[in-house]
Amino acid sequence: MFIHIMAFYIFALPIGIILGLAPDWAPWRPEHAMEATGFWIGLVLGLTIAALLLGVFLHRMSSTRIAYDAKSA
Repeated sequence: MFIHIMAFYIFALPIGIILGLAPDWAPWRPEHAMEATGFWIGLVLGLTIAALLLGVFLHRMSSTRIAYDAKSA
């Protein structure tokens, strides 16, 4: 759950807001707001980050489990 919160609320939503709305307070922003396309790019970025982190988590958990089972056998 922490991975999803981090991927969507820390990465995807801010990137989507910056690209989609192009607010004046953003240090780097597109010249024109990308509107819905910017939010979609943020969502794709969040999904990619979540998938990569969940893959790393799965690899670590399975490696730990395999090593534990090898020791006990």
